[in-house]
Amino acid sequence: MTGGVQPPLGDVATRREAVVVAALSIVGESGLEALSARSLAKHCGVSTMAIYSLFGGMPGLYEALAARATDLMNTYILDANSGLPPLDRLRGFGLAYRRFALEHPAAFELLTRRGHSLVVAMRDRPSYAAYLAAIEQGKAEGLFRPELDAREFGDILWAAAHGMLTFELSGTYPAGEDHEARLMRGFDLLLAAGMPVEQRK
Repeated sequence: MTGGVQPPLGDVATRREAVVVAALSIVGESGLEALSARSLAKHCGVSTMAIYSLFGGMPGLYEALAARATDLMNTYILDANSGLPPLDRLRGFGLAYRRFALEHPAAFELLTRRGHSLVVAMRDRPSYAAYLAAIEQGKAEGLFRPELDAREFGDILWAAAHGMLTFELSGTYPAGEDHEARLMRGFDLLLAAGMPVEQRK
């Protein structure tokens, strides 16, 4: 046995959980490219067949990992959706997404690199409903144009945050700059684009 990890024991759910934790550890330490059935089996001290039997193959494992990462991100975004005004809640979404990416780069990489549809996955999570509710409340309060489609606008904001975070984590932006402030400037520009002319500053 290698890696100091005990072979998965117990019922199927317990064994799957042990393998998911081990896989996230490998991705966190060595990147997604280091994850394979062979490396995971070696890490857990089991055979590759044990991995396949638990997940039906590596695609099944990747889906389990993506679901775990999505659940984690859901928690971060829900924490940001407090009783703040709509614009502050939306800014909080951007900050929470950045915090998730910086504190859990392995999870962020999983959601970015596997062709996983992150927005589709999030649409059945409570945080997505809270996110859209902030946009709808903004419309009701006259902060956004009434004809604005909340889901479309939300996806644009999300895409901008995701792109800027990808740039930041890849080292595209100069070191030493205030990347959080840059993200908020970008968010504010997009939020202003959704406002009536008289609301823009």
